Amino acid sequence: MVYSITALEKDPLTNVIGYVVRATVPEALWPRLADATKTGAYAKMHAADLADLRAGKIVERSGSYDMSQADVATSAAHLVAVQQAFQAEVTGGSLDARWQFNGFQFNAATSVWE
Repeated sequence: MVYSITALEKDPLTNVIGYVVRATVPEALWPRLADATKTGAYAKMHAADLADLRAGKIVERSGSYDMSQADVATSAAHLVAVQQAFQAEVTGGSLDARWQFNGFQFNAATSVWE
């Protein structure tokens, strides 16, 4: 992963800025999250990051932050903390439960997930 945080558009009326944070995925989950057609939340994301996203090596989360009471340095520190918390969540196993059946198929004629 080249960029773990991407700032998006800031609304000049509300001072709310959009962002995308990324986290690396445990290797065991890569096959379940792989999707060669996946697009990133930021259309111009770095090519290496897009390749990692499609390979299931990283996941993304979008959000927004109100900068009306914060300067750029404070806002940046907040986004770093958000990304670190997301990474801790992913590393801690949140995707194990959330994605444990991702990609499995069931044909209703059997009681077996494939």
